[in-house]
Amino acid sequence: PPTEGRMETIELDNGVILIDDSYKGTMESYYTVMDAMEKIKAKRKFFLMGNIQEPPGKQGPIYKDFGMRAAQCIDKLYFVGGVFPRIKSGLLQGGMDRKNIVYCISRWKKAIELLKGELRGGDVLLIKGRCDQKFRRIILKMLDKDVKCTIQSCNMNVDMCEHCPFLSQESSSLENEYLKQ
Repeated sequence: PPTEGRMETIELDNGVILIDDSYKGTMESYYTVMDAMEKIKAKRKFFLMGNIQEPPGKQGPIYKDFGMRAAQCIDKLYFVGGVFPRIKSGLLQGGMDRKNIVYCISRWKKAIELLKGELRGGDVLLIKGRCDQKFRRIILKMLDKDVKCTIQSCNMNVDMCEHCPFLSQESSSLENEYLKQ
């Protein structure tokens, strides 16, 4: 079986398949998951995408190229992070309809609300971001676990959010404890 957070497949009670690849966010790993998404058979393919670790070279063309590639493999993209405009231009140029591109800024909880209202049995949702974005919280929330942490960028020394002592604490408590360390 795959390592937690690396193309880990999780089936929800409603028949939606989650693919958790939130453990690492290099450019190469983003292309690898697009290769996998291309081969997956599903009614609809969703992608909740986070930031990419800084790719080598000129980033504008790299992000645009990735957007064009993603437009060929997925039906709808939810973006949580900061390089969205560059990727969006590639998605549009690659043929994705503007209404299928959702920018949630840094509000991953908003993305969950939107997705929960849209996902149905037979759909696949790929979740991918950088380690410090802690997108594992999204998986846990989709599994109806108690997730109160809303910190935007985390450097806690835990592999997975479910092992973090602050997961079920309000952000203000978390930030106060985090600053003490």
